[in-house]
Amino acid sequence: MKLHSMFGASYWKGRKVLITGATGFLGRHLVEMAAETGAIVITTSRSEATTGSAGHVAMDLCDRAGVLAMLREVAPSGILHTAVAGASEEVGFAQLMRTNLVGTENLLAAALALPQPPTVVLAGTGYEYAPQSRDLTEGDPVCPTTPYGISKAAAAFCAGIYATQMPITLLRIFNVYGPGEREPRLLPYIAACAKAGRVVELSDCEQVRDFVFVKDVAALFWRALECSPRDRRLRILNVCSGSPVPLKQFVTVVLEALRERGLSPQAKFGVRPYRAGEPMYYAGDTGRLQETLGMLPSTNLQTGVRQTLDAML
Repeated sequence: MKLHSMFGASYWKGRKVLITGATGFLGRHLVEMAAETGAIVITTSRSEATTGSAGHVAMDLCDRAGVLAMLREVAPSGILHTAVAGASEEVGFAQLMRTNLVGTENLLAAALALPQPPTVVLAGTGYEYAPQSRDLTEGDPVCPTTPYGISKAAAAFCAGIYATQMPITLLRIFNVYGPGEREPRLLPYIAACAKAGRVVELSDCEQVRDFVFVKDVAALFWRALECSPRDRRLRILNVCSGSPVPLKQFVTVVLEALRERGLSPQAKFGVRPYRAGEPMYYAGDTGRLQETLGMLPSTNLQTGVRQTLDAML
C-alpha cells in the first residue's frame, strides 16, 4: 500500500517523528515508509541503531527519567509507538505489564510534559476485546482473556486518560503478517519447516482469523498520525483486512506459494491441540477505520503471502 497523504509529503518535511520499537517487525516497516512522508525520523528501541532514520536512541522505555530526557531533546511533532512485549514470544505477566503498560505511560507522560505535546499513535491489539463469534467493533466490551491482552488493555485505559490533554489514536491490530516476521509465528514456521524438509505440524486449523499485511498496517499508522483526532478522547480504530478466512485456508495459500518456489512442504493437521483460551473466531469490523482515515488495507492474501515468502527465501 502506498501512503496517500492528505497534506502531501511537504506536510512532514522537516518535522520530527519518533518511532519506538523501530527494530521490531512493524517498526522496521514504519521506518522504511518514512521516506514517502518527508519526515525526520528518530528511532528508539532496546537494541542498537537501526537503518533509515536520522538518529537512533537505544533505551528502555521503563526508564522514566531517560524517556523524559530523550523526548525533551528530540521534541517530536509525532510519535508512532510500536514497542511491545509478548506479541509473538512467550513473556511473563510481570514483564508484559512493565513493558506494555509502564513503558507506554512513561512515554505519554514525557510527551505531555513537552511545551507542544505531539500527536501520538499507539499499537494496540484485537485481543483487548472480549471474545465474540462475529466481527469485533470498537464499541465492543474490553475484557481480555490472555495476559498479553490484559497488558495492552491496561495501556489503552492509561492512554484514555492522556487523550483528554493530547491527540492519541489507538490502532487495535489483528493478525498482522509480512516480510520480517520470525518464528514462532505461523508463516515463518511453515516456511522454515519446508526449507528443512520437516513436516508442518498444525492443529485442525478451524479457527477463523483476519490477516492483514504489515505494509498496509504501516501505511495506516502514518495516515492516523496525519489525521489527528479533534476531540479530547482516545480514538480507537480496528486495523484488519475485513476479510476473515479459516486458518486452514491461510495455511493452504502459504503451502501453494512455497510449491511455486520449488519447495515440497508437507502439512499434518490435527497433530497439535488448540491453545488454551484461544478464540475460534477472531476478526474485526473495518467500518470506523474507513470512515475515519478514508483508506483500508489493500493487499490481498495471495499477494501478501508471496511477497513475504520472497523476502524470507
